[in-house]
Amino acid sequence: MRGDDRLVTGFWSTALLRGVTADLAEKYAWLGAAVLDAPPPTSISALREAARRWPGSLRECQRTHPAVYRARQVAVAARARERERSYDAWRTEGHAAVCLWAELHALHADVLRWRAIAPPGLRNDIPKMLRNLTMNDPRRRAKWPAVELVIGWGRTRVGAALAHLCLGHRAGLDRAELDRALFAVDDPNGSPD
Repeated sequence: MRGDDRLVTGFWSTALLRGVTADLAEKYAWLGAAVLDAPPPTSISALREAARRWPGSLRECQRTHPAVYRARQVAVAARARERERSYDAWRTEGHAAVCLWAELHALHADVLRWRAIAPPGLRNDIPKMLRNLTMNDPRRRAKWPAVELVIGWGRTRVGAALAHLCLGHRAGLDRAELDRALFAVDDPNGSPD
């Protein structure tokens, strides 16, 4: 799903806020220690906490080569105290995934919040989820495309795949391009949903 040029330009000109960068530095350090450095078996409580704080982070850690994951960890740690930088600056340095994951964690959190509060029969009602965001968190709602556009994609589930499609639309990346950026691999198989 490619977004329109203004939307895409706006997305990449967004600044990765210092607080978000610091949070991502903590994420990469946390999962690096809990998964990459820890002898098996990995602490289940540490993984649950990571999944709660950064929804989708376990998939990133599992599907990204450890050397790539470490490079992201180093890049974020080095910039956690610097001034805010645009997503495009991160992308130029080869770390677009850092910004994409920051956005995707938030989109996944929106999905999980909705699925936790919606009555069972409405958990997959995309228009109602977006309406709920509009009423309760307009700033978060602005991260999602118009309901008509989302419905036009033919999605019927509120889940990880919907979050990925919305992020790809905003970033101007089709699904394969988004997966390559997120996981640093050329094989988009194994995508969510």
